[in-house]
Amino acid sequence: MSYPILQPVLLASRKSCPRKGNYYLQAGDHHFRFSIQPHAGGWQNGWRQGVGANVPLIAVTGQAAADAVLPEQMSFCSTTADNIMITALKKCEDDDQVVLRCVDMLGRDSQPRFEFFRPVIGAEQTNLIEEEGQPVPVQNGQFQLKVGHHAIETVKFQMQQKN
Repeated sequence: MSYPILQPVLLASRKSCPRKGNYYLQAGDHHFRFSIQPHAGGWQNGWRQGVGANVPLIAVTGQAAADAVLPEQMSFCSTTADNIMITALKKCEDDDQVVLRCVDMLGRDSQPRFEFFRPVIGAEQTNLIEEEGQPVPVQNGQFQLKVGHHAIETVKFQMQQKN
């Protein structure tokens, strides 16, 4: 053919790593999805598209409160750093605070600012199991967090209640 063809290749292991290791067959149906996204060379230029293609947005509907409103121009959560991926935003395991977990994807130290649809009134940086909190300063309803290169950081915070 006179034009390039892109085709994903799935590599499957049938034997454990040691030379005398056992063979293993993985019975059952296996499904894989691939995405090919055009971008400048290097994973640093394409990780967002790859994550987006492999983590589809699933709409969940339910009955919302009659006064529930989030204007289109507001984000539920946003950050100022392009190297930061928010990997979790959830209720804390032990109390009613919100937990944000993020990771530096590009190996750069940064101090991203995090903003939410409601002002933050208190925040603390914790370990991965949401314990041992250290206060994080909150200014103008936002907080800024020091994230080291390739670091995973966790923050517990409270938002201002609806008026």
